[in-house]
Amino acid sequence: MKKLAYLGLGIMGRGMAANLLKAGYAVTVWNRSPERTAALAAAGATVAASPADAVKDAEVILYCLSDDRAVKDLVWGSGKLIDAVKPGQIVLDLTTVHPDTSRAEHAAYAAKGRGIPRRTCLRQQE
Repeated sequence: MKKLAYLGLGIMGRGMAANLLKAGYAVTVWNRSPERTAALAAAGATVAASPADAVKDAEVILYCLSDDRAVKDLVWGSGKLIDAVKPGQIVLDLTTVHPDTSRAEHAAYAAKGRGIPRRTCLRQQE
């Protein structure tokens, strides 16, 4: 069974994480507001105290946040996710972000040997 980390438990994230639990995945969750983890913990999720704790044993890391600012804070700012993700882990950003943010994430993870698939819906601008 794949171990998953899910970061960001707003309306979309809570539903997605709940469905992953129902499908039988081992899911570790984290949210800036810890009270949003309670229902998922009751459903079997492991609750992490920080993004780094959430992703340390995950094979796949998923996050769905409110906006570009929140993604940048998680990846490069206070969340320091870019430093916590290890080679071999796959990172999926499910947030609706500006294409430039998505490209910056891809380049940053790739530069550190981490795996974030390039979004196929983006057209490369040369």
